[in-house]
Amino acid sequence: MATKINKRELEEPDKLQRFFIALKTFLEVYRKRVLTVAGLLVVVLILFGGWLLYDRYYEGKAQDQYNQVLDAKLRTDPELAESDRVVIDGFKDVIALHPRTNAAHMAKYKLANLYATRKEYDLAIPTYEAFLAKRRGNGDLTSLAHAGLGSCLEAKKDYDKALNQFELAWQTNKTRSLAGLHLSNIARIYELLNNIDKATEFYKQALEKTHDPVLEFYLKRKLALLG
Repeated sequence: MATKINKRELEEPDKLQRFFIALKTFLEVYRKRVLTVAGLLVVVLILFGGWLLYDRYYEGKAQDQYNQVLDAKLRTDPELAESDRVVIDGFKDVIALHPRTNAAHMAKYKLANLYATRKEYDLAIPTYEAFLAKRRGNGDLTSLAHAGLGSCLEAKKDYDKALNQFELAWQTNKTRSLAGLHLSNIARIYELLNNIDKATEFYKQALEKTHDPVLEFYLKRKLALLG
């Protein structure tokens, strides 16, 4: 049975019409305010879009310079004394010129490793610390940076701080193949601290986790020596 519509319902505007009438009235009353807000939104959108484009350009420029340093490293003779200096200066330039980029962040990690390899521990330590200060979350680079920092502190015989870094390396590790290495580092520091029980405990854990035959041989020899 069809629903009967009375004359009043036919003559009244429907809900959609009432909405547009109310909207029109609002725009007429607050026209200047609406235009001002709309203008501000347009300006914000333009500024935001411009910032995104600039950030992409800035990051791309930094990455290009970072790649040039890596290329220079491949082209130089590693036996020459100036080889490392070219790379060191290149990474330092990336960090100084583009400090907020991912390329600069990676340059800090590479630079710290290079300092550590050259046994320049007083330069490597703050560079690792600068890298880790901006590094968020766990992962291979975080874990390896803690391990690198721990090795530098160990070389300077600061064993307590080295132990802390090796423990952080183990805690942030996400790669199974590195588990044995991190645990053996912890064990070695406990051995240097003359805590033989803890050293033995971690050498055993390292032996259980490692799949590297060379490291496995080293760990078995260590356990045999510790008795």
